[in-house]
Amino acid sequence: MQLVPLPEFDPYNSEAVWFRDYAAYGGVSDAGKKVLAILVQLGRRKPLLKKALGGAGADMQEAKCGAPIWQRAPSRVTFEPKGEQKFTFTVSTRAVELVTEEENAGEE
Repeated sequence: MQLVPLPEFDPYNSEAVWFRDYAAYGGVSDAGKKVLAILVQLGRRKPLLKKALGGAGADMQEAKCGAPIWQRAPSRVTFEPKGEQKFTFTVSTRAVELVTEEENAGEE
C-alpha cells in the first residue's frame, strides 16, 4: 500500500471520493483562510480543479464541502457546498469543464 498525497486535504472537514484515478474533496488553503473544492488526478502535480467556496473560520464545526458525487458517463463530479449552489464539472482526459444547470437538467 502506498500513501497518496492530496494537496490541501482537510481530513477533519471533508471526505475524498475516488473515481478511477481521480479524487474529489473539500480542502483548506495553506494559509487556512479559504475552503476549496479540489479535483486531483494520480500522477499529476497540480490539481485539475481548485475552486474557492468561501472563508474558513477557526470555529468550523461542519464541513462546508460535503462528499462530492461522481457520475460515470460522462465522467462528472458534483460538489454541494453548504449554503451555496451545487456545481458540476465534466472530467475529460486532461481538462475539466463546468457544466451549466441547463446541460445538467437535460440528463436527469
